[in-house]
Amino acid sequence: MSVFTFLSRSLPPLINIPGVTSTLCISQKTHEECITNFIACLNLSYKSLPVLMYQITSKFRDEPHPKHGLVRGPSADPGNVGGLISEEFHVQADVGEDRILVCSKCSLKFNSELKGIYHSEGNYLQVKLPAHCVLYNLAQKYSMKFKVAHCFLLGERYSKCFDATYQSPSGSKLMFMGCYGLGISRLLAVCIEHLTRVAFPDKSKDQITQLRWPVRIAPYSGSIVLQKETAKDSVNPDELKYILDTIQSDSINFKLLGDILVDDRKELSLGRKILDQSRLGIPWILIVKVLINS
Repeated sequence: MSVFTFLSRSLPPLINIPGVTSTLCISQKTHEECITNFIACLNLSYKSLPVLMYQITSKFRDEPHPKHGLVRGPSADPGNVGGLISEEFHVQADVGEDRILVCSKCSLKFNSELKGIYHSEGNYLQVKLPAHCVLYNLAQKYSMKFKVAHCFLLGERYSKCFDATYQSPSGSKLMFMGCYGLGISRLLAVCIEHLTRVAFPDKSKDQITQLRWPVRIAPYSGSIVLQKETAKDSVNPDELKYILDTIQSDSINFKLLGDILVDDRKELSLGRKILDQSRLGIPWILIVKVLINS
C-alpha cells in the first residue's frame, strides 16, 4: 500500500481489503509502482537496456454491473496510469463499451470519453475536436468499439518518484518508461463477437446459436463426428486411426494445426453431435461414414 500511495493514484475503483492490523490492503490493477521500485534496486548500466518486464495477471475492481459474457466481471481495464501519451486499441463490436469517432476529412480517431465531447440526438455526438481537425466543433457519427489493448508512454513519471536510474557514459540518468497492456480475456470475447456476427450477418443476436473462433485459438482445430456403433455405416477403430493419421500427415496439402476432437458418443445421433460441435465453434467438422455398396 505504501508503494502504491507514493504516486497518489486514486483508490475508489479498487477492491479494499482490511489487513489483520490497521493496514489497508488493495487488489492492485497494474504494477508499475512495484516494477519501478524493483528496477531502481538493480543499478543497471545503459548496456543492459532496454529492460522488458512482464506482468501476467487478472485485474479486478468493484464493478457494480459486470456484463458481456467472456468479459466477466468484475474484471477491469487498468484505467489511466499516467504519462505523456496514451493510445487505445479497439475492435468494432455492437457490445463495445466505447464510442469512437472518426473525422471523415482527416481520419482522426478518438474516444468520446475525452473532455469536451457530449451527447447529442440519435447516434451522433456533438464534439469539440482538436484545433488541427478540419471539422472543428461539428457533429460526428460514432461507432461502438471494444477496447482490447492500451499503451502508455510513461516517460519519467514513475522513475522520478522511485529514483529509478541507469548509468550512462555521461552519468546517472532517469529511466524512460512505457507500458503496454493486452486484454487476453477481452480478445477472446471480441473474437467470438466479431467472427460470429460476420458468419451470420442476417441473423439477430437471439437467433445465433453457434460460435466462430479464429483457427489458432479455437478449442480444437477440427472434429471427427462418428456414427453410432450400431449403424451399418459406422467405422471401426482401425479405420478411424487411418483417417486420423492421414489428416495429420505431411503428405497432404490441407493440414489441421492443433488437437482434433473425435466425437464417439454412443448415445447421441449424428445430427446432435454436429450441433454440439457448431456450438463449440470448432472450425472444421468431418463426418465419417463407411460407404456401403448397395
